[in-house]
Amino acid sequence: MKRFRSKVAALLDLRRRREEQSLQDHAKVLLARQAALDRLQAVAGAIEALRLDLRQAISCGCSASVLAQFHGYGGQLDRDHTEAAAAVTRAESDVARSLSKVLDARRERESVEKFQVREREAHDRECLREDQKRLDEIALRRVPHLFAARAA
Repeated sequence: MKRFRSKVAALLDLRRRREEQSLQDHAKVLLARQAALDRLQAVAGAIEALRLDLRQAISCGCSASVLAQFHGYGGQLDRDHTEAAAAVTRAESDVARSLSKVLDARRERESVEKFQVREREAHDRECLREDQKRLDEIALRRVPHLFAARAA
């Protein structure tokens, strides 16, 4: 039986490496999205803390300059919140794009693997055919000897 050699082994190796790379890229994008979500949550927490501080300051009676400081800080937090929300939106679209690349790479690898399986099956069928052919030849060589022994 001859040894099986796939015609697409190098391509399969390339597809596996591409899929692995896309998985690593996807992991990085997921980490970036998580960082963006954490930043958004931190800004939202800071806004809530500012509101609580502002309520407390108003209930205790505070000067206009303190209120102006609260207002200035609140405006900065609102801008930070808007930027963080936009970063989360961008990160979500990056995750979707990255996932699409992972799925495409997986599909490409699977199609090459299926081709290799069909190639292996064809090789196995050919080997079985050759083995059967050899067995038939051996049987045909022995048959004349059997007939000659019976005739004598």
